[in-house]
Amino acid sequence: MTTMTTASLKHLVLCGDDDDMYRMGDCTPVCTEDIDCALRNPRRRNGQEYGTMTSMNDPEWEGDSREHARRIAYLIRHWQEQEPIDVCVCDPDKPGLIDGCHRLCAALYMGLDNIEANHCCEVENET
Repeated sequence: MTTMTTASLKHLVLCGDDDDMYRMGDCTPVCTEDIDCALRNPRRRNGQEYGTMTSMNDPEWEGDSREHARRIAYLIRHWQEQEPIDVCVCDPDKPGLIDGCHRLCAALYMGLDNIEANHCCEVENET
């Protein structure tokens, strides 16, 4: 595991040059206004804050931008509990996000400079 700068990864989730619009892995756009709203109005299930689904196959998953925003908001509120993101660095000029899109968006939204990351492959130095 290593620490990576969010600036070096933000192109993986931003919609073009717009710092207020994130693109999820399924290409659903989520704007910062959606995240602001989700932070103000957390979703609850059985009296507990909802946002801990393990996959998008969860029967409660709606798959729209509001649902993605709710997940990002949950991660922002519970940041200390987060796992590292998984990044493929086989091509250092084009890192790929394997897992952690919502976590990376949360880190960018919070203005964090760094995020913990696992590398799925390493690039060997050529000499």
